Amino acid sequence: MKRVSYFGSLLLVVTLLACESDDNSPPRSEICDVLIEVNDSRFNSADDSNYTIENASITGDCLTVQLQSGGCDGSDWEIRLFASSAINESQPPQQSATIVLENDELCDAIVIREFTIELTPLQIPNGRSLILRLSGWDGRLEYEF
Repeated sequence: MKRVSYFGSLLLVVTLLACESDDNSPPRSEICDVLIEVNDSRFNSADDSNYTIENASITGDCLTVQLQSGGCDGSDWEIRLFASSAINESQPPQQSATIVLENDELCDAIVIREFTIELTPLQIPNGRSLILRLSGWDGRLEYEF
């Protein structure tokens, strides 16, 4: 009877832990705020109309962006960066990406907030760098790895 009880308890714990996973939350990074996601359907359907990019730069493996949007203080904002899987065969190669900002703040202030996004999933085997074409940003973003 103890064996059945132990197995039932273990099954309950595993089930509860599995239910805590939220597939809609941005993947976390150990070195930046979030991790870039290579996802064609999310890239193609991304709505990037609720913010403007004030600044963007790459340092190490992180893209740093300053976003401007309406809100209270930006503390409830969440961002995700979706990249297309298509890589242009130029030298260096180029890959397109777009930011999605989840902003449910109901205040009328103009807020600027900085985020960092880990780019390591974009590294190309036997490559040394790529140009990240970020939707809404005209500046050159070269990621060296």
